[in-house]
Amino acid sequence: MEIMDDILDLADLLGEKLEKGRRATRRALRGEGGFSTLVTVLVILALGAMIITPLLVWVITGQRAGEAHERVTHRFYAADAGIQDGMYRIATGDIPDEWLGTWDDSVYDADPIEYTLPEQMNDCDVTVKLRPMWLLAGLEDPSYGREPHGELVTVSNIVGGGSMQIVIVSDNPGNYKLTRIGVWIPEGFTYTMGSSNIEELSPTDPAYCEPTVSEWRNGHTIIFEYATAVDFVDFPGVTGNRMVITFDYEGTGTMATSWSWCRTSRMDIYLSWSGDIKLYQVESTATDPDTGLSTTVIAGNMTNESVGTYLAFYGDYTTTGNALMRETGTDRVRDRLYEESPGEISDIPTSGTARKILLYWSGWKESPDDAWYGNTSKDVSTWPTEDQAALQLLADTYCVNQVSLRVEYEGYSYDLGVIDASEWTVLPNGSAWSPNGWSYGCNADITDLVLTTLPDDFVGNATYWVGHADLGGESLPSDETLQGIWGSADNDIYIVGNTGTVLHYNLSTWETQDSETSRNLRGVWGSDNTHIWAVGASSAIQKYTGTWADQSRSDGRSETLNGVWGSSATDVWIVGDRFRTWDGQYRHTILHTTDGGTNWTNDGYSITSAQDLNGIWGSDSSHVYAVGTSGRIMRYNGSAWGTMSSGTTRELYGVWGTAWNNVYAVGASGTILRYNGTSWSSMSSGTTQTLYGIWGSAEDDIYAVGAGGTIQHYNGTSWSDVDSGTNRNLYGAWGTSSTNVYVVGEATSKASTILHWDGSEWAAVGGGTGLWGWHLPHSGDTSPTVTTDYPLSDVVNNEWANACWSVITLYTSPVTLAHQMYLFDTFRYWNSNDDVTFTLDGFLAPASVASEDDAVKLTYFVGEGDSWYGNGDNVYVNGTRLNPSYINPATCAPINNAMNSTSNSGGITGYLPDDGIDLDTYSIDGSSGIIKPADSSATVRLTTGTDVWNMMYMILSFRSDTVGTGLLTYIVL
Repeated sequence: MEIMDDILDLADLLGEKLEKGRRATRRALRGEGGFSTLVTVLVILALGAMIITPLLVWVITGQRAGEAHERVTHRFYAADAGIQDGMYRIATGDIPDEWLGTWDDSVYDADPIEYTLPEQMNDCDVTVKLRPMWLLAGLEDPSYGREPHGELVTVSNIVGGGSMQIVIVSDNPGNYKLTRIGVWIPEGFTYTMGSSNIEELSPTDPAYCEPTVSEWRNGHTIIFEYATAVDFVDFPGVTGNRMVITFDYEGTGTMATSWSWCRTSRMDIYLSWSGDIKLYQVESTATDPDTGLSTTVIAGNMTNESVGTYLAFYGDYTTTGNALMRETGTDRVRDRLYEESPGEISDIPTSGTARKILLYWSGWKESPDDAWYGNTSKDVSTWPTEDQAALQLLADTYCVNQVSLRVEYEGYSYDLGVIDASEWTVLPNGSAWSPNGWSYGCNADITDLVLTTLPDDFVGNATYWVGHADLGGESLPSDETLQGIWGSADNDIYIVGNTGTVLHYNLSTWETQDSETSRNLRGVWGSDNTHIWAVGASSAIQKYTGTWADQSRSDGRSETLNGVWGSSATDVWIVGDRFRTWDGQYRHTILHTTDGGTNWTNDGYSITSAQDLNGIWGSDSSHVYAVGTSGRIMRYNGSAWGTMSSGTTRELYGVWGTAWNNVYAVGASGTILRYNGTSWSSMSSGTTQTLYGIWGSAEDDIYAVGAGGTIQHYNGTSWSDVDSGTNRNLYGAWGTSSTNVYVVGEATSKASTILHWDGSEWAAVGGGTGLWGWHLPHSGDTSPTVTTDYPLSDVVNNEWANACWSVITLYTSPVTLAHQMYLFDTFRYWNSNDDVTFTLDGFLAPASVASEDDAVKLTYFVGEGDSWYGNGDNVYVNGTRLNPSYINPATCAPINNAMNSTSNSGGITGYLPDDGIDLDTYSIDGSSGIIKPADSSATVRLTTGTDVWNMMYMILSFRSDTVGTGLLTYIVL
């Protein structure tokens, strides 16, 4: 009877709302109603489950059974151990890789993961099944897809102090009408009716709604339902593409997690929720091998994989990094650049697991000298759209969004190749009145790359080497823009470009040939390898017969010549810009030689036209085509030139064909025309970019190239876009087969552009070393004591010069206390005498911050800070200056010189006083009161004096007893 009394006392705790259930339980325990002992225990367990404190990872649920039937209890305890094991695997990420990314239908439809605990529990065999579950199952229709959409994202923010936000972010608010907004909150918390900004609207407002509150998965759903869809922009809390629905809740303790969703009137994007929220079903069955009887327990477990949320995890973060520059003299100028530099991570416990590895790098470029584009605002978001786009394009143009990466681990070096930034930001340096080039900040998630490359026992400790990206192939002996290409064979290729550049390829090396001119060359063609012509600016005509020599025009004219083609070594045509005669009439430039270039005549002199001719091609001496401005197409029939109707007024740049009656012309705005022997007709190109060149190996294998790295391919039926891997303008194409095609184009300040197609992918040919755009080989420098020949490409005695990098590793470990971590990585530039205040929000400070040492950590990664300017660099949080009181050693961040190129985090070789990087971590103890329990935001203030610097990221971390997984349901079978 003591057992029964204890159970009845437990039932009494449920209060009046459970009166009906309590009476039924009392009858059952007294043997009324025919309940068997097993059913009685299950009722007790179910009753106990109703008062479980939710959202605990390690729930000792066995205590709820009291001292009921021993064998059933033993099986229950054993099954519960399986639940704990499954939840631990989920919490520590010991699950299939496909369960860690974005989930689609294939994840939900796959078979569960099933395993048996290695040892018996209470003399029972325990089998555990893990299965992904759709978060909205039972709430929404899955037929419209169970994969979240990036165009519309819905998340919950627990602000703290009993307030919450539902945040909905849209790519285009005008494209969405909402029919439902919902949120789930856990047991122990209740929605405060009337508290939402939706309910504060006038009842006649289309967005007004009183929510429906229902029990759901050991918690409650609060759903705002609309019979008539409401426009996104008509809801309260809309700013730009972001909607914030606010409401209050009541309860004791700290709410650890919540999730929300919305439904739209669109069928293609019907539902929106956060893909970071994952729901798992953990099913554990304990079987007594002696009796064959079993007990099954099913739990629903939720995780949140996002970084920078209020959820915590058993783990922490660590950082490393280094400078890529140093000062060699005493002139306060970082004038030498490392080929690569190391940084070491060694403090992750051996029981840990690396979960996220992020690489950041930053630097400065002097060229172009003025990145302000005539604007006066420091806020780039206020600039005209075209100026913003031009600024961001600098990163790719100058290759600063690429670095090399290798990792040293247990005596082995793993070359991970070139890392392309997934995100980058370019900001103007200096001020509108004193512009000083531009700063860049880049980052990439290298988690998968590192974890799949290194051995399975890698936990995150390693030495990272970051440096200049090898852009592929042999370094080219040119840094000029290339405009024309032709070859006699795959081992005999000629490329021409600006300043008289001629490159020759012999299948093993590229060499520069002396063209005997410094004029820009725009076109090249040959009849064989000893009869080749290159043409260009100021009527340049250069002929190769083993060496290059100039062929002057007998008429003395100097128009730019754009294209050249011939039917033989003696029959050659050249076209170019229009010219004006003495009577004010414009005429075509169409030069012709029938003696191999000894004499040139202008067959266009008699043709009155205001159009330039840009390209020329022929199938034979009686079928020659030239194209130019205003849609001009000319044809030579063997005796005279005539005009053809093109059907367009857009400028045409290139022409090529497979036969006289299958000719293609390309030009402005993605124009592609085709001639079938009778007339020209327009083709759908699939692009609006200007196309400059065209070549093909056959009728069903043709390439058109153009602006912004555009390459379009024709398969005989339609044109389609091909990823070139660059956004530089491409001007010419040529090849020998479908698996050997070359494209040439615009250069960076220090690297020519040549792409090669091998039948499977486009790859850069040459290009030299990235990050700073070098094209010549250098020995590099990895020691501060070694003299380097790695000079900066465009810096002369400028104190702004800097380049540096950092790696952040997030890890989990069962021996590491739980932490909440918030990563804020908006790239920012601080000019002299700046005083910038901004807010870090979205976190929830736990009670532990009031008492623990190192309860709060703050880390930042800054480039360019100088030690010799110590008159105003300070870091404040909530009005308290952190430097130097909260950093060890204090010399890393003294008063008025927080950004002094001296760091206390990461690295191997140490940090030189003038290397242009600050990677500093501040530890704030709870007694400081800077951050208080339940704080949800912090005001950060950073000031400068004379110094300037760039901040790549800031990390704010709290010790926490809150965990990042939650028990949603618990069912005993």
